[in-house]
Amino acid sequence: MKQIGKILVMSCCILVLSFAVYQAWKKHSRQQREKTYQQALRSYEEAFMPGMNRNDVETSLRLKNLQFSSRCCYGDDRSYADLVKIGTEEPPWFCNEVNVYVVFQFVSSSPNLSLTPNPTDMLKRLALQEQPEVCL
Repeated sequence: MKQIGKILVMSCCILVLSFAVYQAWKKHSRQQREKTYQQALRSYEEAFMPGMNRNDVETSLRLKNLQFSSRCCYGDDRSYADLVKIGTEEPPWFCNEVNVYVVFQFVSSSPNLSLTPNPTDMLKRLALQEQPEVCL
């Protein structure tokens, strides 16, 4: 009977230790990916300066064969933003995926909310954003 007790205690210790190592590894991996995302953001910030118009930004992205999407409504002025996917993160149980984007936020050149992005909108800033996709 004492032997079974020792085996159970050892098994529990191994399970707890394995879980702790796994969590530490996940945290380290996340930190490494975050560094990569920050480097990508800095690279984009060097190439795209605030004040550029949307047409120039999108032309440059196309010339570099970078896929992007436009989404409404980012920022205080509710203008469209362009998003470039740079990574993925582990999703919560209720989502299929979490994508990481560099967001190009623009200031609208039109006083009215437009149904499409305006080529003369001016680049305000770039930021990172995690976006859950296909969630319950």
